[in-house]
Amino acid sequence: MEPLLALKKIFFTSSAIYISEDFVDIAEAKITFGGMKISSLQRIPFSKRLKDPSFSDMTDEIDNALSKIFPKDADKPIRIAINVENKYLILRRFSIRDIPRAELDQAIVFEAQKYIPSLIDNLTYGFKTYSRRPGLQEVVFAASETKNIHEITDYFGGMNILPSTIEPVPILLARSIDLKKNIKKDSACIFIHYEPANKVILCEISSRYPYFFRELSIAPDGDELEGQRGSAEITYPTLKSVWPRIEPDVIGGIDYLRKETNEKVEKIFISGFAPSDDEAMLSQEFGIPFERPDLSYFQGIEAEAKDRYLPALALLYDSQHKPFLNIAPQETVSADIWALKTVAVRSLAVLGIILIIHFFLAGIGVKKKAALEKAREGFAQYTDISRNAVKDDVTKYKNALVEKAVLINGFIEKKYYLSEKLSQLQEVFPPECWIDYLDYANKADDASSLSLTLKGFVLGGASATDINKILEAVKQNKKLMRGFKGAELVSVEKKELYKKEITEFEIILR
Repeated sequence: MEPLLALKKIFFTSSAIYISEDFVDIAEAKITFGGMKISSLQRIPFSKRLKDPSFSDMTDEIDNALSKIFPKDADKPIRIAINVENKYLILRRFSIRDIPRAELDQAIVFEAQKYIPSLIDNLTYGFKTYSRRPGLQEVVFAASETKNIHEITDYFGGMNILPSTIEPVPILLARSIDLKKNIKKDSACIFIHYEPANKVILCEISSRYPYFFRELSIAPDGDELEGQRGSAEITYPTLKSVWPRIEPDVIGGIDYLRKETNEKVEKIFISGFAPSDDEAMLSQEFGIPFERPDLSYFQGIEAEAKDRYLPALALLYDSQHKPFLNIAPQETVSADIWALKTVAVRSLAVLGIILIIHFFLAGIGVKKKAALEKAREGFAQYTDISRNAVKDDVTKYKNALVEKAVLINGFIEKKYYLSEKLSQLQEVFPPECWIDYLDYANKADDASSLSLTLKGFVLGGASATDINKILEAVKQNKKLMRGFKGAELVSVEKKELYKKEITEFEIILR
């Protein structure tokens, strides 16, 4: 694949694959200003009914779906976001006391073992924390057996597709209402999502994170509603048609949240059902507002399609942002060079700001002589003064003006020094080195406050000797050192970034 095409696929397009027991959703989007423009969104039903299939049982059907959407290898995405099926998911919520950040991860893993049925060493997991009560951290813990995750990564790895984001449906449902902040952060809600054929996912959500979930079969007596497995055309029931079968579970979820969190359910979100005017009537009868999530972030498709493909769209979003709760293996996440996009964007932004400051301050320097000349003219007008003026008043005013001119002159001159110094950075730092942080302290009326802090990285395992050579280059640069008495190397530390060895350093000029 051509390098430019590969970069375009990695950084400017987004791909998601959502796998259910009866179909595969494949979604693609282009990143636009303020949203994502959907370029492809398709649901491909399985050709045959599979009874309680494992991921390996579905690979033929997944192969078929991928070949329809990506007939050529060059069409395939390089990286994707994908789900892990609910039947393989372990989702737990618990509290842990506030402890230092360095100890938090280990403490959560130790505490999680109390709430899960498997040895944590056999799981691939992720977690989120947030504070709701003083002295405590609330923990959202999601996990799946490592063998299940490896089935996913091995399958797509064989196609040269990197599944760098792996998230379960309850997390995706919570993400969808967080996109536009459809509910207050400390509120509770219920989410009801329909999936053909004849499955409802019911999820209780607290503080925008899933608290509990379950799958409900809505087929009476083993019969199926419209939308049979393997059918060429999928149909969708209205909420009213299935409400009698799920209402007891909804009520149970409301009671459960009230008991566990002491929170009142403020809204019930629904998706996947065929739109119907009966939803407003059901909402009024039930006494809690029914809403569909605001998915306006996604552009280029009708609202009804967004609603049905909600989990796939949430995966699309998380593939281009920090995932809500990613349980992909660390080695898979580390292999995703998309993470460099954030670093690149930040570096370009910093560079842009430095250039703007440079040109702006350079313009100030050009005007310095004109400003001083104007100040001198201001002094001159008081040298020929009326004999009736009080001498003390004139002298006091003149001294104040002189003091102000000196202060302004110092400010302009010292700020001009900064633009001069910024232009010298490329002269003293080698190509494999970049500056990540720059701080310039300088009070116009206090020469002792002048300092310039430079923090950066050298790609590769640079030794302290190499960094000292950079320090010496800084000291030898007259323009960079102008106004400073000396420069010192504050720290040197070797680190690893995306499996590459780097050396972090800090230099201060004073």
